Amino acid sequence: MLATIGNLYGVTFPASVQPTVAQYILAQLRTAPFNQQLPEPILEQTAISLFNDLLTELDRITVTIPPGDILQVELSTAVAILRQLNPLQLYMTLTEFGQPSESLPPTIDQQANALQQMVRQCEAQIGSIAQMTTPLQRQPAVTQLTRDLWIVVEQAIDLANQIIGTYLRQWRIGQDRHGLDQAGLAATLDTIQRACEVLASVVWAVRDQIVALPVLGVPVELAGLFDRTRDLLALLATKCFVVECQPPRVIKTNTKYSVGVRHLLGGQLHSRMVGMKLQTWIVSESQARNIQQSNIVTMENSGVLTFDDGALELDKDSKHLKATFRNLQVKKIQRQERRGADSVTDEKFAFLFDLAFAVGDLRFSVWTISQPVVVIVHGNQETAAKATIVWDNAFADPSRIPFEISERMGWNVLAEMLNRKFRSMLLDRPLSAENLHFLGVKATRRNLPFPVPDGELVTRAQFCRDLIPARPFTFWEWFYAAIKVTRDSLKDIWNEGHMVGFVDKARAEQDLRQHPPGTFLLRFSDSQQGGITIAYVTNEPSRRIQHINPFIGKDAVNAINAIRDLPQLKFVYPGVPKEEAFGRYFRPKVLPVAGYVPAEPAAPNPQADGSPVNSSIAILEKRVEMVHLIYNNHTFLLEVRNRGWDSLHASIETKTGLPRSEYYLTQNGKRLTDVTPSPLPDVPIRLQERLPAGKGGFGSMLRAIGAQIEKTTNREACRDLSGRRLRDINEEKRLKAYLDKQKEADTEDEAAKLQKKVDKLLAKPKHEFHDARYNQARTDLTQNVDEAVQEGLRRAAEVAAAGEGGSKRKAKDDGRDAKGKKKKAKGALWLGADDLGSSSDDGDSDEDDGSDSAGSSSGVSSAKQTVGPTSEEDERSSPGKEVEVASG
Repeated sequence: MLATIGNLYGVTFPASVQPTVAQYILAQLRTAPFNQQLPEPILEQTAISLFNDLLTELDRITVTIPPGDILQVELSTAVAILRQLNPLQLYMTLTEFGQPSESLPPTIDQQANALQQMVRQCEAQIGSIAQMTTPLQRQPAVTQLTRDLWIVVEQAIDLANQIIGTYLRQWRIGQDRHGLDQAGLAATLDTIQRACEVLASVVWAVRDQIVALPVLGVPVELAGLFDRTRDLLALLATKCFVVECQPPRVIKTNTKYSVGVRHLLGGQLHSRMVGMKLQTWIVSESQARNIQQSNIVTMENSGVLTFDDGALELDKDSKHLKATFRNLQVKKIQRQERRGADSVTDEKFAFLFDLAFAVGDLRFSVWTISQPVVVIVHGNQETAAKATIVWDNAFADPSRIPFEISERMGWNVLAEMLNRKFRSMLLDRPLSAENLHFLGVKATRRNLPFPVPDGELVTRAQFCRDLIPARPFTFWEWFYAAIKVTRDSLKDIWNEGHMVGFVDKARAEQDLRQHPPGTFLLRFSDSQQGGITIAYVTNEPSRRIQHINPFIGKDAVNAINAIRDLPQLKFVYPGVPKEEAFGRYFRPKVLPVAGYVPAEPAAPNPQADGSPVNSSIAILEKRVEMVHLIYNNHTFLLEVRNRGWDSLHASIETKTGLPRSEYYLTQNGKRLTDVTPSPLPDVPIRLQERLPAGKGGFGSMLRAIGAQIEKTTNREACRDLSGRRLRDINEEKRLKAYLDKQKEADTEDEAAKLQKKVDKLLAKPKHEFHDARYNQARTDLTQNVDEAVQEGLRRAAEVAAAGEGGSKRKAKDDGRDAKGKKKKAKGALWLGADDLGSSSDDGDSDEDDGSDSAGSSSGVSSAKQTVGPTSEEDERSSPGKEVEVASG
């Protein structure tokens, strides 16, 4: 097998290591699938994984060989050639020569097409049965057809479980792996959709045939078969709803992101689906756990989303049934109460997509959850949030309880996550076994054997919470800063293998001492976040190793110019000339403008002992500058050479007697450090003495509660554009609102009082009196009074009519008293001026009841009617009431 690789690709392994390499490759191929068992995208993922594992194993073997051995050089050459090969092509070759030849299992497309062919045969059987004339002929044919339909349905269910449990699960895991080809994942999902659509068409055809069987006139039991097709439809409708385009794992509020969902039944579902409704929520970790365990979607939302409306639409070109939320935005997030040392960046959320639709008489409510995300509100939380995601990825599994993790993890598992994260930053060359061993020592804070055993554990606190001893940052902050500076400034140099990167200072010095003077390497600084330092072998008898001051952050690109300008740097480790390795990255020198001197390094001027000057970029011509220093209201004039910090601190100690550790410097209000650019000329520098501090307990307490401190939202003391205080404007608004509310309250009080009075009048009395005789007498009295009034009115009308007809009138009494004043009829019923203008006759009387009417001395006639019993006996026992009717 290795000989074939050598003939095809020119990769020749040393004879002494060939057995070890061959044994390792065969062991990996025993667990790897054949080249035709999986779709090509998944096959490519497997090939890349095996390729990286092979390179890691070869790196491990190389480290075990003593430095300078010819075997190490030969193996390093073979590994360098191997890195240039296509992983998929190499994998195909290995599986061809390393696996025994045997029959390959059918793919999911082949199995689905076979089921579709079986359904067509069943349809042909139904046509043949319909042409049979007698039930005796149809009975055995229908029995055989029913048996064939059962076989089709059961095989379809097995294939659906295989697709969902293996292929779709593998695709979901591939989504979690950073750095994999997104186009390959899309092609894999298309392959799965084609198989699912064929399965759906098979189910619909079987259901149609089940409906057609009773028409043939042969009794057959089909209820169980129909239920199995319904179960298969429910399985496909529920499990084929996926998040195709995952959201970013770290989401910042009020920032737009794109998320997409897709249903793998495609056109088969779109043509039959009605009443579709798609809703989107953001849920917390506990809510996602409850939904998965109960399979019930509750209407709980842990935040406010915008642009969360969408609908599944069928793309005419790709035939994808999908919905894309292109501007999904988290406006506000509702966090749960934190416990212990947990911070906001430890809390995970997820997007929940709930889809409801109907197909015929079947109604479905399906849901899917995105990968866990961390929601932040400020950019300075991004590093800690990414640490949470990297730790979560180590436990990522589609079947786990959301989003369950452990506080401990094997280092080899975490190393794989870090390697994956490193490659996701567009860095093609993975971390070597030596790099990962160095990271393991730095993360666990103890010496580890090489290779690291599987039982070695690392805690989450060591990974991203506890500070590295004697350093102001955690392991993850240091690692993340290193990969960012590599991606931004040194990506091509890393990919070409000219940068060692993750190696400690002692190991770098040990490796460099085996090489001639002028050999150098680039590595990440242990003491500075995102710092790149250059270590090189000096031209001294002792072959001393010198380390150049780190280039930090965006300044890391200047490391290439330093390599160009420093003549003592000649060969890149292990022995490549620097012009060959970095020549195309050297920036061209800028030609000087007339009247100016170019800023070029002067020739090196070694010291008396032969050691070169320690400079970050080059050895510049010595210049003397005068700097003004303000200290305790006194101004000192200091002499600084080459604008160097060491010269400045030496001058300060000479003038003030303060050692370097007891003060710090500021200029224009900004603090100066040794890694900042040179101070501004002609601007005084202020010296501030450091305050003596304790053991750092207060600082630790502040760091612990720092995540809980929130910025103030009180803006009362601010002013608007007109110059008024916001507190006055707000107070005005509150007063106006109070008065409006008070007015409404008064109006409501008046209405309430009136309503209360009406209710009181209409209310049923608290005490009731019941007496039958009293009630009867009361009713009779009312009736008698009414009759008496009517009778009085009638007689008054008769009197008036008699006066108009010329009847004699009484003139004795004209209704006035002796003084000539008109008398007032006391207690009489007034009938109006027209009726009282004429007097009644003296002889008018009522013959019916025997009551008479006589004129008075004043000329006013009155009529009295006794209301009561008519007999004399009744009159004596019950005196009647008199109603007096007066007429003029």
